[in-house]
Amino acid sequence: MADILDLVDVQELRNEVQKKYRDVAEKPEATYHFHTGRQHAIRLGYDRAILDQLPDQACEAFAGMANPFYWETPSAGERVLTWVPAAEWIRSSQPCASVKRVGSSAST
Repeated sequence: MADILDLVDVQELRNEVQKKYRDVAEKPEATYHFHTGRQHAIRLGYDRAILDQLPDQACEAFAGMANPFYWETPSAGERVLTWVPAAEWIRSSQPCASVKRVGSSAST
């Protein structure tokens, strides 16, 4: 049986995935072979009340595969990564997220 690394060029796969996320971020209204947008985030279990606080642009460009908060949401004082719209992250040379304490506006 062949090793998966003999069959798949990992760097090429990574590049193609990044390109697809970039496409969704830049053209969220286009048709894709996977689910995107606010309804997809809700289907994955993201809290509708929290999504409603985000700009439409951020929700339209959602192309996630899972919900890291499905089992438990962070408590006040815990550190979490902030959401960064994919288009902003892709165009930025800065780190893609900052760490903040839940319930606080101060970065740590």
